Amino acid sequence: MASHSGNVRPRMHVLSPESVKICEAHSYGRAANIDSCILPTSGVYTIAASDLGATNTGAYGLSLQRLNGPVGATSLSFGQNLADALVADGEIDTYTIAANQNDVIVLRMSSTASTLKPLIRLYRADGALLCSAYSYGAIAELSNCVAPATETYTILVTAFADSTVGTYSLAVQRPNNPVAAQPLLFGQPTLATLATMAELDAYTFNANQEDTVVLRMGRATGGLKPQVRVYGPTGTLLCGNSSYGAVTGAICLIPVSGTYTVLSSAFNDPATGSYGLTIQRVNAPPNATPLAAGITATSALTAAGQLATYTFAGAANHAVYLRMGAINSAIKPEISVYGDNGALICSKYTYGATVDVGPCLLPRTGMYTVLVNSFDVPATGGYGLTFQRITAPEQATTLYFGAPSFATLNSPASIGAFQFTAAASSSVRLRMTTGSALNPVIQIFSADGTKLCSSYSYGAAAEIATCQLPFDGDYTILATSLNDATGPYTLSLTCLNGTCGAVTPPFTYVFVPFVRR
Repeated sequence: MASHSGNVRPRMHVLSPESVKICEAHSYGRAANIDSCILPTSGVYTIAASDLGATNTGAYGLSLQRLNGPVGATSLSFGQNLADALVADGEIDTYTIAANQNDVIVLRMSSTASTLKPLIRLYRADGALLCSAYSYGAIAELSNCVAPATETYTILVTAFADSTVGTYSLAVQRPNNPVAAQPLLFGQPTLATLATMAELDAYTFNANQEDTVVLRMGRATGGLKPQVRVYGPTGTLLCGNSSYGAVTGAICLIPVSGTYTVLSSAFNDPATGSYGLTIQRVNAPPNATPLAAGITATSALTAAGQLATYTFAGAANHAVYLRMGAINSAIKPEISVYGDNGALICSKYTYGATVDVGPCLLPRTGMYTVLVNSFDVPATGGYGLTFQRITAPEQATTLYFGAPSFATLNSPASIGAFQFTAAASSSVRLRMTTGSALNPVIQIFSADGTKLCSSYSYGAAAEIATCQLPFDGDYTILATSLNDATGPYTLSLTCLNGTCGAVTPPFTYVFVPFVRR
């Protein structure tokens, strides 16, 4: 029962053929519901409708439905999305769906009318209430309703709280053995559209026990807030995430080998639109690009929600450093490094144009996976990625005390790598200067990857005034920029106590022609 006009606060009760009250409901709002009323005998029953306080008047709507063997019900199938409307106050729309024992039923209702608060209820064939959900927002969902028997179930759709009329969408899916699901391939973006507000897009992928998979969903058009969930072979929710922004993602450890289901949808918002979805396995990832230390790799993110995948070989207890920079694009870089067992080793993101990860200590010898993407913004466009080893860097320049070195950062992702040799207890000064738009950053690392000293500047020069070196041996210097600028720079290293056990820079021979007079 729902009021249509006036200030009626609905009250109703059901009377048996003997005029005995068997069920009742009332509300201080605009709508009241008797969810289930079991009739004890066959006969003619009476429904009494009134105002709760017996003082208000006004029009109202009243609906009645039989839960076991409903009349005028619309048959639904798993995988179906439909649009309909509540056209009268107090209206109940009725649907049925056939399900097998232990099926997991996911049912969503979404309203396009700002005042329509969705309410959905699922009943067994005998009329017993199995699951229900309501929302003060735009979307209500039964997310984990397990069918106890193979039979036909009844779905009632109506308005909750302040009842009103309006259009809505309804979607139903079965995560165990989903209907009309599309296959997902590791490392390959999928583009799709949520065409109705409650739509559940279903995908499947195969995975092995102890695989670690990463999913990312990003809005491409429209105003949808993304939601992605992963279900096991039996329909059990494994992992998932949602966002009030434009991008969301999830990391899942696979418990058993089998076929898994992914459901993508809109979260807490009735908006529709297109999106991109990517899944990747971080242990032994397919479609990965190998990284060479000291070399900047350039590529592009071409789809919303895309995950670009790279690999490198690492040794136990070695440290590495990575840098990603947007190239003429709005990408907000994010880097994540995973071990060959799928464990996350290190990660970082930024709202700016460049991000650095490191020192990242590798726990064991093996292949490592790097995933890069745009953080919190579904942007596409070019980027650069540089990987460097702090322990035994490659493509590094030897730096000598008192002998300036001249170099250039050619990409927003560039890392300048240098090495020098010094004795334990040496004290050194390091200075980086530039005449370009670079904002210099310098860092000194020991051979085990420990960062000893660092400095940066928003101007043209950064200096580490004094850095005490703990060991005899080789040290690594990394030179970068705080911003995404490129350009030349000069690096100067000075010993502050004695010779620092330094290696003498190689002689430079100048040949002068001899002229006999």
